Amino acid sequence: MILGHSHPAVLDAVERAMRRGQLLAGQHTLEVEVAEALVRLIPCAELCRFGVSGSELVQAAMRLTRAVTGRTLILRFEGHYHGWFDNVLLNVATPVEQSGPREHPELRLGSAGQTSSVLGDYLLLPWNDLALVEQLFAERGGEIAAVMTEPMMCNTGAILPAPGFLKGLRGLCDQHGALLYMDEIISGFRLGLSGA
Repeated sequence: MILGHSHPAVLDAVERAMRRGQLLAGQHTLEVEVAEALVRLIPCAELCRFGVSGSELVQAAMRLTRAVTGRTLILRFEGHYHGWFDNVLLNVATPVEQSGPREHPELRLGSAGQTSSVLGDYLLLPWNDLALVEQLFAERGGEIAAVMTEPMMCNTGAILPAPGFLKGLRGLCDQHGALLYMDEIISGFRLGLSGA
């Protein structure tokens, strides 16, 4: 879809690939070639893992951050979309009157049918306010496994990061032993070949 709806070059490439095989049980040489290309193109990528959907890969990233750090809390931001699974569909489009105070927004489930038990796994702040992130890390930095963010808010409005915001997140994560997870399922390759 990044290249346009039903672009002839894409359809031709898909047809050629499908004639070579459609379901392969193990790794395929094309998987290795794509992984090597991604690692070359994306400056921070050292390894590559493939999945079926962005929602699935968000789950893998959260599990990895918790395994590496031994911590459970993940800081996320209002309005950011990290998939539709029950444990991450939170605060994507919360009405302002239900958001709570700006300094301590309330975590909200995204739809009926989700269980509130997942709310204890996350911390929530407004996007683009580094001072609030610094304050939270000063209070709870030793509990935070990761900061999960879109590098540019895309799902609920195209909002650029404030100058220095992403760099500040990187520094805080490094200082407190947390991981920084850039969710680029929407922005990846659309904003630049090397990602946002």
